[in-house]
Amino acid sequence: MNRIHVLLLTIVLGWTSVDFEGDDAWVLKLDDQGGLVWDATYGDDRAQGAAAVVLTDDGGYVVAAGTNSNPLTGNDAWIFGLDADGGLVRQVTLGGPKNDGLADIQHAGDGGFILTGSTQPEAGSLQRPWVVKLKASCP
Repeated sequence: MNRIHVLLLTIVLGWTSVDFEGDDAWVLKLDDQGGLVWDATYGDDRAQGAAAVVLTDDGGYVVAAGTNSNPLTGNDAWIFGLDADGGLVRQVTLGGPKNDGLADIQHAGDGGFILTGSTQPEAGSLQRPWVVKLKASCP
């Protein structure tokens, strides 16, 4: 009798404060038994947090996150790519003059990514739905 073993890997996202200088995005990769494969934090001395992730064709990941790296412009959307071992390979921030954030990321049919969240286009305005399309090369 042949046996097929399916290896499930789970990515867990969130934020943590490891240095007491603001939150960092936190990504953990778990094996099919719930054991830790790797974990890493990403960010600077401001607040960051991870919201959603997709697996890429090369075994890496693209994470939809948020950052407050520039307090003069409010929160911005932050998208970063990771290799299979959790190494940061690329990143981009998006946003306007006020608060912008991401809630989800999905693959687009052309190899790119569709991100959804909310944006505040100007001071005093309400948050509005926000949809962003990224090319496969970005981030």
